[in-house]
Amino acid sequence: MAEDSDQWACATCTLMNTLTAEVCEACGTTSPLVLETYAYEERRSSAAERRAAEMNAAMAEAINPDSPSRKKMSRAPHGRAGSEDSVASDALSEEIAAELDPWGQAEQEWALLEAHQDSSSMRKRK
Repeated sequence: MAEDSDQWACATCTLMNTLTAEVCEACGTTSPLVLETYAYEERRSSAAERRAAEMNAAMAEAINPDSPSRKKMSRAPHGRAGSEDSVASDALSEEIAAELDPWGQAEQEWALLEAHQDSSSMRKRK
């Protein structure tokens, strides 16, 4: 006979089912272990979706500094536009946008390559 830990009791008909059974063999009620797994997966996917949505919003704001939520974040205290904080924030958002943009990344890499080639050719001339 199987141990108690290897079985689960159906809440509907009280039949003892094997632990691996996903539904009750007598009445078809879903195993509480399966229900717990579904609930866990739902919570996990909901949390992942929230994180993904937050990351997408942050990336969109970084890429598009003119977005309404970005303007709210970069506004200086008391509505003073053009303050040092606002200018620094705008420069930072442009830098982040360039890092996230594939074309911006390619342009930066190309500029570094050209600068390296220029410095190498100057050394050879000397």
